[in-house]
Amino acid sequence: MDWWLTDSEGIVASWLLIFALCNGLRGMYCWFRDQDERRVVERLLAFKPHPV
Repeated sequence: MDWWLTDSEGIVASWLLIFALCNGLRGMYCWFRDQDERRVVERLLAFKPHPV
């Protein structure tokens, strides 16, 4: 079977995998970090303050 990646394809595939992993971890960090702030915003939006 001839399905192995060449050197340049392996470098690109590794870079994309590391890029996706780092961005996924960063997204999860931001999601967990901002949970309390999202709850506060949801509560404020549900309050429906008077426009004046």
